[in-house]
Amino acid sequence: MERGVADAIHRAIARSGSITFARFMDLALYHPQLGYYIRTARLGAAGDYYTSPELHPAFAWLIAGQAVAVWEQLGRPRPFQFVEVGGGSGLFARDFLRSAASAPAFAAALDYRIDEPSAGLQALQRERLEQAGFAERVNWSSGRAGDWYPDSVHGLILANELLDALPVHLVTRLEGELLELYVVERNGQLRLEPGSVSTPALPRYFKALGLDPPEGGQAEVNLNATRWVQRAARSLRAGILLLIDYGYPAAELYSASRRAGTLLCYREHRVTSDPLAHPGERDITSHVDLTSVRRSAVGGGLSPIGCWTQSQALSRAGLDRWASALAQLPLRGPELDANRRALEALIDPDGLGRLAWLAFAAGEDLASIEFPLRVPLPEPLPLQGPDHLRLLAESAMDPIPDVEQQWRELFAP
Repeated sequence: MERGVADAIHRAIARSGSITFARFMDLALYHPQLGYYIRTARLGAAGDYYTSPELHPAFAWLIAGQAVAVWEQLGRPRPFQFVEVGGGSGLFARDFLRSAASAPAFAAALDYRIDEPSAGLQALQRERLEQAGFAERVNWSSGRAGDWYPDSVHGLILANELLDALPVHLVTRLEGELLELYVVERNGQLRLEPGSVSTPALPRYFKALGLDPPEGGQAEVNLNATRWVQRAARSLRAGILLLIDYGYPAAELYSASRRAGTLLCYREHRVTSDPLAHPGERDITSHVDLTSVRRSAVGGGLSPIGCWTQSQALSRAGLDRWASALAQLPLRGPELDANRRALEALIDPDGLGRLAWLAFAAGEDLASIEFPLRVPLPEPLPLQGPDHLRLLAESAMDPIPDVEQQWRELFAP
């Protein structure tokens, strides 16, 4: 029995002499008992990172408005399945279901499902939804995120910051030859060394794109992301697949300006670019190849609706109205400032606002849907609760390092 993920990784290397980085990342993040995502929940101010739902209920409410529009466009089917892949802290589901409760007909038709592999996060989600009175409204899956789907989804599948956390292969190009970087152990230390590619899918990947990674550089290939999108596309009979993730078009992702790749690790809101250190104790992510994701969705039979930054998408959906409405509420001091800062952070072009939103449709009924739809302002206006992240220096939940500034330093041209 391994005492930690590091033991499991060293044993895997000892058996074969080396492992692909995809295997290393799979063990570090998804080991069935010891993986980073499996063992514990590390979101929020006291954790390693945060996502949009941790900041403000506006994020979930505006997406819930999109789900209502899709439901209406499909002719109000019953049930209407909303599949959240990777439920995080449960804040998104809770805030979404609160929004749904304000539309009784939609709430009655809603079949809310969370596809969550982490026992720790699933327990957190259940606890949070039980406290809000919504636990009976949700069905949970088990197993690896994305491995389970209903046979036929009529509704909306949401994957918010899922694809960037799937295991990736690392490749390089030396003297024109595509090579793979393997994790090996030398003198007790883990390091990367080049070798022949482990699968012909890697050269096929770049051939399909019509480009190569930069000579002498390092690049990530997320074969798991393209497979996941293909599975999701096949399961969606009628509705919308909404992907929200950090990424670039392939021509930019694999350009000489990004010759170091995009691998990042998060621990206590500090960003590093050494993925081999402290396996199982840090989050590991890489930016998504939006070109290949789009091709996979279309190849799976879906029709592209559009691609926006999160700043553009949330603004189109009506986030500007929330900001204006805040000024009309009897809020003062830290409470007003916390809500204002959270809304600003959702669309910050140097942070969460640069997330890519990709939407795809299945079914003729959605061929002309307007997306994102502008959502009416709810009354009363939902505000931050005690479990949302307060971006205030004087808050007991702060200070946390400036992640956006760390990004700028790492990714500066």
